Amino acid sequence: MDYSQRMNMIDMFTDPPEYRPPATVEEMAGSVDYPNLNSQQYRMTRKTNGPTALNPCLELAARNSVGQVILVGNNYMGRRWESSFYGWETAADVPDQSKACFKRQCRYSITALKFTQDPNLFLLGSDKGSVELWSTRNPARGDGYSLYQVDVQSEHIEAVSAMDLFHGDENKLVTGSHDGCIKVWLYGADLASITTMTNAHTDEITALTTNRNELSSFASTSLDRSALLWDLRKPRPATALFAKHQFAFTTAYWTTTDEANGIVALGDAAGSVHFVDTRQPNVFLHSAKVFNKKIHKISFDGTRFAVLGNTNRAKFYEGGQFDLLHESTPPAPDYLRDVLWDKPAEGQMGACWLVGWNTFVRRVEF
Repeated sequence: MDYSQRMNMIDMFTDPPEYRPPATVEEMAGSVDYPNLNSQQYRMTRKTNGPTALNPCLELAARNSVGQVILVGNNYMGRRWESSFYGWETAADVPDQSKACFKRQCRYSITALKFTQDPNLFLLGSDKGSVELWSTRNPARGDGYSLYQVDVQSEHIEAVSAMDLFHGDENKLVTGSHDGCIKVWLYGADLASITTMTNAHTDEITALTTNRNELSSFASTSLDRSALLWDLRKPRPATALFAKHQFAFTTAYWTTTDEANGIVALGDAAGSVHFVDTRQPNVFLHSAKVFNKKIHKISFDGTRFAVLGNTNRAKFYEGGQFDLLHESTPPAPDYLRDVLWDKPAEGQMGACWLVGWNTFVRRVEF
């Protein structure tokens, strides 16, 4: 083969020096020499809500150990999906944007949110596959809030779809993505990926939930209709929690001994919630049909727990027998997406803040 005759592909697809398309909206309006620049014109002229607007599709909520709250809103209405997050001193200030302590607009969708054990640090996952570590304040920057990004790592090939923290002395978290990959990270002054399970599942990871009584165990669920148990101390870390379910698993929550004796609660795409004992895999201890649409989130507060689906209602249950305590009424205007538990008033059993689309934030007592 005569290598002197081969084509230089880089030179072939490089813009020539004489290619100078319009750089401003005014120049583009009067130019007929460069057609097919619709995308560039849209980026130059599109209207936005501004750098400090909380997007209306509230997806995620988190509260740290001192009561500060972060809400994440995504915008699914435009050509380009974007997001924003706001932070408040207390849940009572939400969603009054004038009382926000910090805010940020992002050019991508935020898909995961967790406060760390340090109340001044929180983690984000995005649809571009990145994991971000943020700080809300630092003594070196003076008193008050000073939002800044500590580190960002883009190691997932596809969108981050699940995230959870390990509870212990070591600052460790686990993330999962749409391509079935699971990664374990260390965070502190930066983010460092320490373990990668490339083919953990054969389809999108839908949930990750750590065992708060163990520093190296977690469970994962996927659209491949399986739920797995992981122990990072073992050379073959994965075992089946429930294999070959009839429907895809969409969410999971690993309870503590004080909540439901350490069982794992699983939600599926058919709208059912199942309890599985890790010592007896592939057997549902209890199951209940909660909604007619897929389960979006299961959240415990002691022995009480809330279930959200792709609906505008939330249902609250007591214990492992699925005794219905309350159903949120009136319903929200759109999907409910997250729960923040709160202290109930005197005479009430439980209380929480429900977060959903159309900038919906409401306190519920039952």
